[in-house]
Amino acid sequence: MVDKSRLRKETEDFEAGFPDGDYAIPPNPSDPIINVPKMFKWCKKHGRDPESLSKKEMKQFFEYQ
Repeated sequence: MVDKSRLRKETEDFEAGFPDGDYAIPPNPSDPIINVPKMFKWCKKHGRDPESLSKKEMKQFFEYQ
């Protein structure tokens, strides 16, 4: 059986390390990011929803750092 008070203490200690409440893993610098404004502009021009784009179509909006 799990000791709930110990689990609560461990959770509180962990949470204290993130005072603003954000937990994030930094992106891999070699992974692309999507230029969202450019994608939405293109979709509006072509009458498309971003969700309907194929992987091939999405690649035109990839940017690498």
